[in-house]
Amino acid sequence: MVILVVSDCQTKATRLRHLLAQNGCDCPLANVLPIEAAANAVSCFYPKPDLILFVLSDDAERCHVALEHLRELSGVDVVVVGPRDPNSILGALHAGAASYLDETSDLERDLSVTLGRLSSAEPGRSPAGRLTTVVSASGGCGRTLVAANLAVALAKKHGRCGLFDLDLHGGDLATSLNLKPRHSIVDLCRNIDKLDQKMFEQSLAEHESGVSVLAGPDNWEDGRHVTLDGLQKALRFGRSLFSHVVADLDAFWQKDFAYPLQQSTAVVLLVRLDFAALRKARRALSCFERNGVDRDNVLLVAARSGRQKEISAAQVESALGMKIRHYVPEDPSAANSSTNCGVPVVLELPSSSISKAINALAATIASEPKRSAAGNGAGRPSLSTKFRTFFSLSAQELAQGK
Repeated sequence: MVILVVSDCQTKATRLRHLLAQNGCDCPLANVLPIEAAANAVSCFYPKPDLILFVLSDDAERCHVALEHLRELSGVDVVVVGPRDPNSILGALHAGAASYLDETSDLERDLSVTLGRLSSAEPGRSPAGRLTTVVSASGGCGRTLVAANLAVALAKKHGRCGLFDLDLHGGDLATSLNLKPRHSIVDLCRNIDKLDQKMFEQSLAEHESGVSVLAGPDNWEDGRHVTLDGLQKALRFGRSLFSHVVADLDAFWQKDFAYPLQQSTAVVLLVRLDFAALRKARRALSCFERNGVDRDNVLLVAARSGRQKEISAAQVESALGMKIRHYVPEDPSAANSSTNCGVPVVLELPSSSISKAINALAATIASEPKRSAAGNGAGRPSLSTKFRTFFSLSAQELAQGK
């Protein structure tokens, strides 16, 4: 992604360049332009920038005029960085800013979220890889087995695939692939100030199938060191490196894990066909809705299907209000043989019913339209969409003095 920083303050420009570098976005000094010369310079800048960060100076009126001129000439989204001042915010939005970042708040976090949204949602930008998050409505669904083999199936088709172990209380993705990683997501979070793309890549454990694993914590106690900032950066680096990333997510209902769900282009919800699991699946869908996850991005998958006395698919679909997209059958012989040997079932037993089911799921994920993450699908507006609409209308009313 080509990013320009427009600023008359070198200190603020240097800070932004440092934050961009931490998020895997290179912004050389030549990409820093003064406000007065920015409009003319950007019109002939090559390659055309994907994003412009505009830092407000003390002369707000002059900045808003320059911002409007810059927006018209460049045709590029401009994100304004400035103080927490209502007049500055409204002026920037009316001048054509795509969004506004408060420089006095957590600028690092807000910039990371903004870059994630723009890179994954906007057409014509450097494409971010797809993120598929695998969650289970209840225990015993085989979430790790599905996540690991799904990543292998995607790697077979696309050459490489990232696999993130976000089970912070007992994740064993690396073990299921017979890997012994030297680093984990905990190491990245402990070195968050130094974390860059190179460090991220060095932290991955490579599997012969083409899957690159970011391991989970070595023990339960270390899970507390995993931070939201670390998750954001790891996902950004992973999606810039791989066309597909699969995340094995455990406690998806916890606050800090809303971000991976919101950024996912697909959420695979595994549910056993029994009453207890069905109740928890309804709670999971409610959790997704509260966090602004578009239901169109959720793939309902029946886990360990084909057992005696299970609830019928029709009953499950009626209770949840959505169709079961795939069935992963109960096949303990294939599952145990694969797990105990540390070899993916799609490689060890490609003709097994589990392998066929997971390959079919991978084909669906690869062929699904790449919808914008966090609720930009057609039909039902997400909470984030509603908020943006409310804020836009409120800003217009304030500007008109209502």
